[in-house]
Amino acid sequence: MRNNTFNINCIANYFICKGMTQRLQDKEHKGKYGINIQRLLSYIYLSQAWSLAICKKKLFLEEIHTWGWGPVVPQIYHEFKNTCGDVIDRYSQEYNMIKDESVIYTIDERKDQDARTDILRSIWYSYKNATIPQLRQIITAPGTPWDLCRVKRIIDPSSMIEYYEKKVFSTTYTPVKRRNIDDSDYIPNK
Repeated sequence: MRNNTFNINCIANYFICKGMTQRLQDKEHKGKYGINIQRLLSYIYLSQAWSLAICKKKLFLEEIHTWGWGPVVPQIYHEFKNTCGDVIDRYSQEYNMIKDESVIYTIDERKDQDARTDILRSIWYSYKNATIPQLRQIITAPGTPWDLCRVKRIIDPSSMIEYYEKKVFSTTYTPVKRRNIDDSDYIPNK
């Protein structure tokens, strides 16, 4: 963590790990929960939006850009663009010039228990069953921060706060219709 924010690679690796774990556990629907680049970037965007709405703080420092199909953190996009939409099967890495090696940053949910890890967990359990078209519709619908900031090409955090505060704290807002929820699923408190 830096300045009370996570390294962007930590956020990416959190969701990649969740996807890998779910794929291994769900042998019947192998691939259903795998994380591809569009899903990963959607989860990262939604995590930042929920963090801004709930905590009034950024989860990570990187800017989110508006590209044609949705929000993008360029650093993560460029790292995984060669996956061509396939399931990501490796962790995000950052090169440490001092140590002259690649480093994999992760989040330890047992040690890093706070509102930010609760937000990541909530994003996973709220959106893991969403299809790519459903995620795209949620994120790019008219009036969303992505839609309003398309001209500027960078999403303004204040627009995320304004829009998602209304969504996150609404008692009628359901991110995605949940299917097959069992007792092991984490459901955020309303």
